[in-house]
Amino acid sequence: KGYKVTRDYSDLLNDNEIIQICVPIPNKDGIQDLSIISKVAEKLGKCLVKTDKYKVIVIRSTILPTNTRNKILPIIQETSGLNPGEDFGLCVNPEFLRQNSALD
Repeated sequence: KGYKVTRDYSDLLNDNEIIQICVPIPNKDGIQDLSIISKVAEKLGKCLVKTDKYKVIVIRSTILPTNTRNKILPIIQETSGLNPGEDFGLCVNPEFLRQNSALD
């Protein structure tokens, strides 16, 4: 309770203060495939333009923090026209644990 799972980007503009992104980051030959999260970041950036409320975006995935800073942040910033730290927050929780086996 206290959170909502959605695939509808317009839902993100409601009373949410925190937007958590949980998508797979495929890894091929040691290189992260950022295509899925890049598309999400672009759509999210376009949605952020439509609100004047400060949102914190949390990426919970196997993405490397450097890829968040150097690849994903610029996509959100460019598509929204907003400034990180002033208009929205972005943080990453690098998840390298299989969630279903966390207690094993």
